[in-house]
Amino acid sequence: MRNIFGGLVGALVGSSMIAILLALPPTEYPSQFGLFWIIFSGSDSLLASAAGLLSSTTWMLYVMAWIAIGLVTAPFAKSEWNAMRTALWVGVFISAFAVSSTFLLDPSFWTIDRDARNIYLVLQFASGIAHSLLSLISSIPLATLLQKARRESDAPPPIKIETVCQCGAVFKSAPLMCAECGRSLRNESEVV
Repeated sequence: MRNIFGGLVGALVGSSMIAILLALPPTEYPSQFGLFWIIFSGSDSLLASAAGLLSSTTWMLYVMAWIAIGLVTAPFAKSEWNAMRTALWVGVFISAFAVSSTFLLDPSFWTIDRDARNIYLVLQFASGIAHSLLSLISSIPLATLLQKARRESDAPPPIKIETVCQCGAVFKSAPLMCAECGRSLRNESEVV
């Protein structure tokens, strides 16, 4: 669940960021979806990352967007492998937003040739998942640093817990009563 939420946040932040950086003009969607144009247009642009990265004018903007996506998603990952899963969810959400954009702009999209539509859907999701791996450039190093910080902040385990009863029974814990003789091993003030 954590990775899914991280993927959604990363997709929303990345789509919005690339739309702002590229200064995309507002696209006309149906009125109830008009406010989401930045996410839909940004998702379409992120799916075109290969072309954007090869352009001499926009490559830096795409690199900044994917690094930002990685920085946003890294806190949701507990390890490097979780960072990979979160990146894959980013690709799924970006693809879903881009497909939603296509459907909203052309409602007849679903009624056209079924084979062409299915190929389009497969290519959109494959492209989104492949491009989302670019976010790993920044998310894996940050996830590793956060994982080390979490480990260092954990309290160290106690060195040794051993309780010895007067009857000679030795326990590797702090029991209330001796299992051998039934004697109380704690004072009443120690019992919580």
